[in-house]
Amino acid sequence: MDWKQRHREALKGARYLCGLESGPQVMVKSIGVISAITFVWLYGDLGGAVSEILLRIGATIALILIFPLVYAWKLFQIGELILKRPAMYLIILGSVIAAVGILVGAVMIGIGVSKLQNNGSTQQAITNQKLSEFEWGFEKHVGYPYIGMMGGAKFDPPVIFQFQAQGHNKTGNPISKAKAYVRSDRTGTIYPGFFNIRGQFYSGEQIDPIPVDAIIDIHAYFRSDKKPISMRDFLDTISPLTFFFEYDGKEYRRSFKQSEIEALLRKEEQDMRPKPAAPQMTPRKQTAVEQKQKVALVDAARRAYTETRGTLAAGIAEAQGKTKDGILQWYCFMLVGTIGIKLWGLREPANTDELIDWKKRGLHFEVKDEKVKAVEKQNDYEYINLMVDPDELPAAIVRIREMGRESQQH
Repeated sequence: MDWKQRHREALKGARYLCGLESGPQVMVKSIGVISAITFVWLYGDLGGAVSEILLRIGATIALILIFPLVYAWKLFQIGELILKRPAMYLIILGSVIAAVGILVGAVMIGIGVSKLQNNGSTQQAITNQKLSEFEWGFEKHVGYPYIGMMGGAKFDPPVIFQFQAQGHNKTGNPISKAKAYVRSDRTGTIYPGFFNIRGQFYSGEQIDPIPVDAIIDIHAYFRSDKKPISMRDFLDTISPLTFFFEYDGKEYRRSFKQSEIEALLRKEEQDMRPKPAAPQMTPRKQTAVEQKQKVALVDAARRAYTETRGTLAAGIAEAQGKTKDGILQWYCFMLVGTIGIKLWGLREPANTDELIDWKKRGLHFEVKDEKVKAVEKQNDYEYINLMVDPDELPAAIVRIREMGRESQQH
């Protein structure tokens, strides 16, 4: 067995299959892997770009790890052995599957450990912030809105009013002297903080000692008149910021970088945008008959009186009604009760009109100040907003005029 010859053939075949045929190829891929790993180590928080680099690194490392396996396959002529001895195929296949399983398991464990470490670091950072004696909202909650903004229809684009911070007195002792303010780290301007007590704002000199576990609500306006400023002016002339809280000879301070302020403002601005309306049911389109406008019964009675003036019908109405309300009442009864045009009305507390069966209901009209309602005395029901079909009026008015002549003949 010429092992040197096998070695040369196995090495050549493995390098060919893995794309490592020349020294420069090996060097380039090795340098690329080392450089990429260094880049990720230094700038490991670049999101999508890092993910792509990691993918390429993983592919290259996979080739490097596969190379010894391919070399061994060629060196020991495993392919020929499998053809000669089928049982050997199962043994080798099982070994390969086991090796791949171990490799994948190791990679997954490494990824899991990395995630746990990252989560632990994030949680540790939050925990460290929670160690403050005041548990400020921006320490406890990611994305806490310490910059007070307003948007919507009234302010478009959104504007900025104030810095705001809420916390608790967890010092274990009442705080006798307290003072809060915000400093512009760009200009050094100081914006005094005020304590919000039941909707009223007081300076530190105007408040009593802060009890243990009491809520501390601080607001610092960026203008003395409390008017808003634009986001652009705020970012260009005020931020970054540092918040100061002085209490009984001690000082708490927290700085907010420009980058984190901009990220918060983008999030708040996005949250203020109107959300698309959810799909809703809609009523079917009304038919031409349903869309037809109705007229008020009192207006129909007024029109009927106008068009029958000087006739016997109008004379009867004037004689019996005597007043303008009485005349309108007479015409309402003639239109609906005698001639029988259709009548719609609203019976409270319902909120939709309904077609009224006049005869079945046993209704009568009452008119006061030219406002008409139908009353069902048996059940003490009242119908208001009385309406009729205008298309029925011309024929009904002609019929009233004819009824007047018929009465004259009799």
